Amino acid sequence: MKRFPDSIGWGNWGGLMCDEELFAPLVAEVLARCGLPARAPSAGFPGTHAVFLTGDAVIKLYAPLGLPDAEIERAAYRAAAAAGVPRLPRLLGEGEIEREGRTWPFIALSKVVGSPTRECWPALSAERRNRVAAAAGEWMAGYHGLADPLPAGHPLGRHRWPGEFDRLTRKNADRLLDAGWTAALVEELLRAAAELRGAKPVWVHGDLTEDHLLVDGDNLSIIDLADSRMAPAQYEWPALLFGGLRGDYRALNACAAAAGLPAPGAPGIAASAMIHLYGAPILLGAPGDSPPADFDALCAKIAESGR
Repeated sequence: MKRFPDSIGWGNWGGLMCDEELFAPLVAEVLARCGLPARAPSAGFPGTHAVFLTGDAVIKLYAPLGLPDAEIERAAYRAAAAAGVPRLPRLLGEGEIEREGRTWPFIALSKVVGSPTRECWPALSAERRNRVAAAAGEWMAGYHGLADPLPAGHPLGRHRWPGEFDRLTRKNADRLLDAGWTAALVEELLRAAAELRGAKPVWVHGDLTEDHLLVDGDNLSIIDLADSRMAPAQYEWPALLFGGLRGDYRALNACAAAAGLPAPGAPGIAASAMIHLYGAPILLGAPGDSPPADFDALCAKIAESGR
């Protein structure tokens, strides 16, 4: 039987998390605890955590790397289930397994059917893209309406947003400056984002990328709630535009309308990127010349990549 190494860190986790033989005993215990049929695990799409498909269930074992994801995602699924938020997998069970001196938090979810937009988006007509985006917007309206499910005082909770705004904007500004963006441009980005410091925080998904929106005909399912947090609704836009909707601005506008939110436009996307956990990498990854000369050039770059 394979054994985990004595030490697990970012350096070796990527080579471990998809190892079906290594994780088979843990997956078997999760299935037994949740009253699910025994099945051999099949590794899912690589991400941050170890995800395995087992018949009609998906088992997620959280990386032992000190991340808050297990607490956040399990709280999110519980809150969404209690409120009847649609389009999500069903929560089948959760808990922790102690093995070889290590704690493995887990969650068991129903398997959902669909192709990620990473694969299916190019084949969708403009009309179907807008329908998918509108379904995402309707879902966002419901998910954003959830009460903060995190314990009082949690760093990502409702009452901590202004401080989290300061942390995220500083982090993204430093990353952009390190990448060669001018201080004048970064200052303009910070000014554009400033109004979001006082915006009302809601419970956002935070990672509506091309791997987390699954399309099956006209049905949309949404997965992976591990990056949820309390933040303004605009926090969703960068990952959704450049990820889940594959740069389709018309679809983004259909999503915003269905969510009851103003269409953001390129300046709004730039501002919201500054408050996103991965905002700087998203801006740096937008097609076109980098670094842009000024704020107008950046907005033109974002608008062009969204066509």
